[in-house]
Amino acid sequence: MLNQDRIRTMTRLAIYEEEQSLRDEKVGGYFGNDYVFSQIMISVIAGTAAFAVVFGVYCVYHLDAFVLRLFDNTILEVIRRWAKYYAIFIAGYCAVTFFIYRARFRSAQSRIKKYRRDLEFMAEEYELYDKVNAEAETPEAEGTEETA
Repeated sequence: MLNQDRIRTMTRLAIYEEEQSLRDEKVGGYFGNDYVFSQIMISVIAGTAAFAVVFGVYCVYHLDAFVLRLFDNTILEVIRRWAKYYAIFIAGYCAVTFFIYRARFRSAQSRIKKYRRDLEFMAEEYELYDKVNAEAETPEAEGTEETA
């Protein structure tokens, strides 16, 4: 007789292993703060590169005003202003990164816990199945008494 709970659990395990197990294993290899911090560092590098591109495009687009400010000695004001923009951009980008990757870590951890629970359920089911089959195959000891 087929056990519907076991079939559902096996299907759920197979789907998880096929679709999400690799990503969750990568995330599960970290402690929560380590994972989030590493993603923030990657975001800082990517955000700095993106900001440098935007700043470079701005400088090329406004090259004439930029050169005039060089001669007026007001270039430091522009640099200070863009440094403020950079700090605000990176702080916001890191905050968004923190919340996104913390949520991803928590959801991966919950999926891993559910996967492990399902594996334990399957192990218990198979142990119970093996125990029942072993008892059914063992012949009764009736009539096998030895007479001396």
